Amino acid sequence: MEENNRKISGRLVNPRKYIELYGMFGRFDLPSKSVKVRYFSTIASGRDKRSDAYALLRELKPMRERVKASDIKDLASLLQRNLDDFRVAYELIPYLLNSKPEIAFFPAVLGVLIPNDFLTKEGNGSYPIRKIINNGENENNPISSYDDKWKIELFKFGTETSNLGILSIDLSDIDIVVLDGQHRANAFRVASGAFSEKDSSVYPAFYKDIIIQEDLNADLPITLAWFENDQREFDPRYVSRRLFVDVNNTAKKVSKSRKILLNDYEVASLLTRFYYSSIAENKSFSLETFSLFHSEFDKDSDITVSSNNVLSITNPEFIHEIFSWLTLGSRTYNSLACYRSKDIFKGNLFEFSLIFKSEEFNSKDIDPFEEFLNTRIVVIKEVSKIKNFENEYNKHLHPAIYTIFNGFNLFHKHYKACLEIGNWYNDGMNTYQRTVWEEVFCGGEGLYYTFKNKEIKGKVNAALTNYLAAIDEIEKKFKTFRAKYFSGVVEKDVNSAFDSANTKAFQVGLFMAFDVFKEDKSFIDGYEDFLTQLNSVNENSWIVILNEIRSVLIKGVDPKQWPAYQKLILRVIQRDGRFFYNNDNFSESPDGVIFEYYLLRSFNAWWETQDEVSEVDLNIELISEDNIRKWAKNSKDAVDELFSRASIQPIVGVDINAIAFSIIIPIVNRINPPNS
Repeated sequence: MEENNRKISGRLVNPRKYIELYGMFGRFDLPSKSVKVRYFSTIASGRDKRSDAYALLRELKPMRERVKASDIKDLASLLQRNLDDFRVAYELIPYLLNSKPEIAFFPAVLGVLIPNDFLTKEGNGSYPIRKIINNGENENNPISSYDDKWKIELFKFGTETSNLGILSIDLSDIDIVVLDGQHRANAFRVASGAFSEKDSSVYPAFYKDIIIQEDLNADLPITLAWFENDQREFDPRYVSRRLFVDVNNTAKKVSKSRKILLNDYEVASLLTRFYYSSIAENKSFSLETFSLFHSEFDKDSDITVSSNNVLSITNPEFIHEIFSWLTLGSRTYNSLACYRSKDIFKGNLFEFSLIFKSEEFNSKDIDPFEEFLNTRIVVIKEVSKIKNFENEYNKHLHPAIYTIFNGFNLFHKHYKACLEIGNWYNDGMNTYQRTVWEEVFCGGEGLYYTFKNKEIKGKVNAALTNYLAAIDEIEKKFKTFRAKYFSGVVEKDVNSAFDSANTKAFQVGLFMAFDVFKEDKSFIDGYEDFLTQLNSVNENSWIVILNEIRSVLIKGVDPKQWPAYQKLILRVIQRDGRFFYNNDNFSESPDGVIFEYYLLRSFNAWWETQDEVSEVDLNIELISEDNIRKWAKNSKDAVDELFSRASIQPIVGVDINAIAFSIIIPIVNRINPPNS
């Protein structure tokens, strides 16, 4: 076979229009799936800087090099974004280049071919459809073209067409998005000199100590995938995200936040992405209002293993749980006596049907019983309905959820402090502080968590040390700015209050309280009254509520205690004829729960002094009714004084003696059972 007969026609017209990669083609067609996956196994290499294999290596860029976070207007464009440069520099590259272990090998990196107009903020391109090219003189090898953006040529051996061939890619039209293995890919890029960060001063600092191997005699296995579908309006981002989520649910650990925002089928995940997409489109990285800046869309670890960015308010895990409960959660937890939740499946379609009830999208469009990885999840039945779902969300939920986050007076002080940091950036920051502000806090790339990696300390070079110091300086300055908005309150107490407010338990409890407060109104009709009532409590009172009252009522940070936050918030905002707790249900109120805690503390202190009294001798007469009445009065006085520090009126008309006896008598009977 002559050399020219093995070339793709487009390459002959413009030799550098395409890169040509040799390898093996495969397919993943399943009868039940409408989208067919095609893939190609090849190599990227740093051995020959003039080769197409090296051009491929240079294209294995993380998403931060393709789409800037500030340009994201639609979370549909969010694919794999975060890259832990510390892990690349201090784990993967040494694994490649050091003499030990004696062997080093990276498994295949998975990338997907996406026309680059899908990664712009419009994202409204047409997806290529496969066509067979009439080869003319080149009929020996079958050639297919995908709108000339990429082409495949299969080699024939005799009369049989093989899976071996050439994949040609027009890099001016195509982005190669790494779905799995971006850390391996970047380690290979850096080690072989294919890494370039012209627009950044932070990322290269991680690699200053790396000695580039100009003649790295190694090849990186690559699998490139694309999709075949009969519809041009097909959006490859949806399939790519599903592929990413599935691969990373069955392979390496990926943060819950990332999987939530990339999930195109689970209902609460879609609602979370709708929320973030609306914020991206309308607020971007605004400082003085709730925006992407405050919402940690780039969080690269789970809340169980890392703390929040100090300048953030919430994150996708919290928002996901809020939507899970608001749209699908059991309302049994709205009972005014319920202070703790259980791990139960959120599949309350009745609540969902009250919110989403249009012909365009309603509860008939979701399936509450899909099994996935031994769990049951609520999913959307048809991907084609996602846009209708989003439209209904924006009508019925988004204004309420966003306005509460944005307008809550406690959070508003936080945003004002963020704006002051922005002003300091404009006039006062040094070079390292400015760089950190731009790329760590406003960069949207998860760099904050890379720098907060505990292992980074002690291994960093001078540049990274300066960046770490700048992060600490900005955080300290921010806390100082924020504290000044709370007159007469020390910074430590302000920080502690925000530590409570910036938890999943508080934020879910906040919206659970909204659900009770609005009664039979819709979310869209009830949120303004709720926010007004919420803000009738001044910001200094919230410091007392979230520090002093919360610490007695709610122990620890267990998310299962979000009903306790709900009850506390309802108690705090009750006034002007809206009373959730009174003398009739005092025992169920936060006051009553704390009253019981104080009463039992008094009883236990007394019982510990009764060294000569046997348990079988314990009775009410021994304790004395006068003691119990005294404990009751002291406990109620302590409760009222505690709430008064937050300017909350006490619950009056309570028969505290009767309640005290109803608490103490069962305790005595457990210690000394009757007729024992």
